[in-house]
Amino acid sequence: MSEVYFNRVFPAMRTAFPMEWISVIDAALQIDIKTFVPGHGFIEDGLQSRQKLREFQSAIKYIFAEVQRLRDSGKTREEALQEANWGGYSTWMLSDSQQEIAINRIYDLLEGKSEDCAELKESSGSGSCYRRGV
Repeated sequence: MSEVYFNRVFPAMRTAFPMEWISVIDAALQIDIKTFVPGHGFIEDGLQSRQKLREFQSAIKYIFAEVQRLRDSGKTREEALQEANWGGYSTWMLSDSQQEIAINRIYDLLEGKSEDCAELKESSGSGSCYRRGV
């Protein structure tokens, strides 16, 4: 799964498109496969592997929704970093170093400020770089 799946590692979102990331994981979960090998983190076997991939996907959804909630409530990026509730994901590896990166990336996507999202903005017609419906 390479960079698509980190097992018990806070999602690294420096250049991520969370909605597309979620869709890729949905597609991977449709494959009849025994073990999903993460690009980072622990390797699980069998059913545990599939459950951990779903858990990682849930983390992406949760983090996106939390940052979106904070932005929608008018919080600055700095306030969002102080007030974010990462739930159980706050204990995942790299959490401390990835939280601010996730906030900045998601704010940029929501505000249409990311240089690498022009094509997505154009195709969605929404002026932002994400699709609603996390």
